[in-house]
Amino acid sequence: MLPFQPEPLADLWVAVQNMNDRPGLHRENVFDFEDGLRLIISKDRLFSDPKENVHLSASWTSKERAPTTWADVDLEVIKHYQSIGGPGLLQFIGASSGNVPHWVVLRLE
Repeated sequence: MLPFQPEPLADLWVAVQNMNDRPGLHRENVFDFEDGLRLIISKDRLFSDPKENVHLSASWTSKERAPTTWADVDLEVIKHYQSIGGPGLLQFIGASSGNVPHWVVLRLE
């Protein structure tokens, strides 16, 4: 895992595609915010979907900083995603076995 490193907005929002390893290992996919939220944003093929999706996952520097309900998690992630100019709408797709929440970006056509 990369060390937590909040960055100015001007340095954010580049998602790398076609990686052979985990996106969270590449700084260009990791967005750290002053309030302790980390978003990992990448282009991935999820499940059996043949097309690439923009995929997000979220974590917090500590449990004390994390929202306590899934609705609040969703709202906080949407707010931060929009603050960096993220396009489209986010759709929550569930949490991993480690309780890490995940979203895909729905494009407005």
